[in-house]
Amino acid sequence: MNFLAAARNIHADPRWWQKVLLGGALTMTVFGATWPAGLVVESMDNVRKGFATPLPPSVDAGTRMLIGLFALLLDFFFFVIPVLVAVLLFACVGIGASLGQANTSGVQPLGVGFVITLAAIVIILFVLGIAPISRLRYIEQGSIEQALQAGPVVRQALEPRRRALYRAARLHSLPGYAPLVLLAAAAWGSTQVQIPAGGLLSAVLFWLACSALVYAHLVVAQLYGDAERHLR
Repeated sequence: MNFLAAARNIHADPRWWQKVLLGGALTMTVFGATWPAGLVVESMDNVRKGFATPLPPSVDAGTRMLIGLFALLLDFFFFVIPVLVAVLLFACVGIGASLGQANTSGVQPLGVGFVITLAAIVIILFVLGIAPISRLRYIEQGSIEQALQAGPVVRQALEPRRRALYRAARLHSLPGYAPLVLLAAAAWGSTQVQIPAGGLLSAVLFWLACSALVYAHLVVAQLYGDAERHLR
């Protein structure tokens, strides 16, 4: 499956835009982000079973939000925590370096190194697809404890039999993030200029950016779910 096939599967659901926009609105509330996260996991499971379309119906919001809570926990464990650890380590090194020098000019290269290292960590985690693979493992095992085991998740991402399919899934998912990048840039830009009803425009653009994030995750669910279906 490529990006166009994934998009066609999403758009084959006549209510896809309603689910995406609702997911974006709930994401803005932070706590409501569990609902679209659960929708993505359910969609990934359906694709994995051979039912790529339509998107899962909104039957049990409570169960979906619980599933989404576990999905966000996996994202936090496999994506946010490594980034926070890198920030903490560089902060400790930076404090030590600044205390050991009379001026802080020598700390500037450390800041550059921090930015490069942090960017490298984010790119590596994104390219390996650790977050969607951990969600696949959660679906397969049916246990959040199993999905939180870093070793099996990393081994699954690097397994030769799976690696090529996962790499293709990640590559084909990239166009799905384009609307998110454009809308996020527009939302940020709208806050930098003084225009009539600028606050409302910023809020609408932020909502659409959050909706674009939900859409991108649904594309990822299609691609990684299809990769896992072929592996099965």
